[in-house]
Order: sequence, then C-alpha cells, then structure tokens
Amino acid sequence: GTSTVDIPAAKGVPVRVQLEKILGPVAGQVSMEPKSGLEFSWLPGGTFHYGCEPGDSQCYDDEKPGRTVTVSPMKMGRTEVTVSAYRKCVDSGACTAPSTDNLQCNWGKSGRENHPVNCVDHAQATSFCRWIGGRLPTAEEWEFASKSGQSRIYPWGNEPMTGRRANFCDRNGQQA
Repeated sequence: GTSTVDIPAAKGVPVRVQLEKILGPVAGQVSMEPKSGLEFSWLPGGTFHYGCEPGDSQCYDDEKPGRTVTVSPMKMGRTEVTVSAYRKCVDSGACTAPSTDNLQCNWGKSGRENHPVNCVDHAQATSFCRWIGGRLPTAEEWEFASKSGQSRIYPWGNEPMTGRRANFCDRNGQQA
C-alpha cells in the first residue's frame, strides 16, 4: 500500500511525500529459476539449534555439542536437481557430464530425466549452482531448512524413524 505524509512548510514551501511500502518475499513463496526450470522457495532465515539436539542419543561426534546458530534469509530448491535440469547446464557448456561408472547413476539412462541427478562431485554441484546464479547451501542453512527452523531430531519431529516416515535400511542393508 501507499501512505501520504504532509511535511509542514519550512521557509514557506509545503511538501507532500507519497511513500510506497515495498513488500519483500513471503516465507514459502515459490519462484522458478529460468535456466534450469527448477522451483525455489523463499526461507526467511532465523535462529535455531544446530547440531545434536538435546535428548538425541544417536548423534555423531562432529554434531556435538549442538549450538544456537542464526542463518540469513535465502532461497532453496524445492526438490533435488533433476537430470533434465542438469542436462541444460551441460548443454550450455557450464557443467561437465556426471559419471556413469556406477549402475546406480541416472545420467544417460532412458526414463530418468525427472529423477534426481546423481554421481556428481562437489565441483560439478558448485558449477551448476554458479550457472543458475546461486551457491550450495552451508551445513547450517541445510539443517535450518530441513528442521523448518525448529529444534527437532528429524524433519518430522522427535518420533523415531519408521518405514512410514523414512526410506532406510538397517546396518546390514536390510529394509527396515
């Protein structure tokens, strides 16, 4: 909206100023990145508990002790980078093709254009981000986004993992 402010006359000249409030992005607002066609969500930033949550007995040593961290507002991809989006970067000459050494790699496999691109290294991921005008998130930004800025052990809360909440295997590679 707009506001009008009348400033009293100084030296005989009254001044009227019209101010327009400029609204910034709203949390969750979605925008499409034009080069890749990927969607990004606006995250407002904030302060949260980073690392090992109190009461979490399964933390790794590098997650201890947890601490309070503040992250700035940012945009983050709503999904993983797809094979199709990454192909656009390769076709532009800004990225190199991912490895195909492993049978699990999606690159070059028919019907996987909408699957997440895999078998890329850190330098390739960095090149893709630079190509679209961004960067990889820091560990703090990634955890802030995955926890929705809240203190919780898992993205869904503090309840233990189940096959309904996560796709995982036990230590022996057996589906849990």
